[in-house]
Amino acid sequence: MEPNDPAALRHELAKDDVSFEFWDGECEAAADASKFVPSPSPVTRLRVTHWSALDVRELFDGPYLEYYPVDLKQLIAPQEQLAQAHELILTAIEEEGPFDGVMGFSQGAALAASILIHQALTRPLEPPYKVFRCAIFMCASLPWDYTGTVRLEPADVGTPIRIPTTHIVGCKDFFYQEGLRLYSMCEKDNAMLYDHRGSHMIPTDKKTTLAMAEAIRTTLHRASFVS
Repeated sequence: MEPNDPAALRHELAKDDVSFEFWDGECEAAADASKFVPSPSPVTRLRVTHWSALDVRELFDGPYLEYYPVDLKQLIAPQEQLAQAHELILTAIEEEGPFDGVMGFSQGAALAASILIHQALTRPLEPPYKVFRCAIFMCASLPWDYTGTVRLEPADVGTPIRIPTTHIVGCKDFFYQEGLRLYSMCEKDNAMLYDHRGSHMIPTDKKTTLAMAEAIRTTLHRASFVS
């Protein structure tokens, strides 16, 4: 089983009758990890040490897809294509849902957070669980605002995500600090944090899989009381 294959985690969660639906992005992406690494700035200083474009090509066959194009190295934002990614997911929910929760890895996690934050900021009178009752963020990068021009920070938005969440991070991941900042945007009493101690990946060893599943189960249990 390859790194970033969630099959082991899904198999473990299936014991709790958890099932999954998968939605691909619609934008073609180059298998180039370097574009996801921000240039040094006063806010973020990261460097790639554990993942390369070659790794992606060795692990997965193309075509490679993403929800929206972004190049953090060149400071190129997704702009209007971020809103289109919102619409892709919200349409899927309308046509195939409702769903109890969302699980996203890397850009998928950032997109899920962006949707939840946009809903919270623009529809404050609606219940926080209007879209999802819980969220699982894995190796997340920072979310973009709805315009796709600003990367959201805790100092800008506070803690708008009030549904139960699990945050799975890796201390060797180049997005580690960003994942922690997303954790800071979620209501602390409802947020679980687990560090798998690895890089930008979903570990597949049994010990880590069981630990991640236990954190997710806590979030699912909390979500069952959301009303």
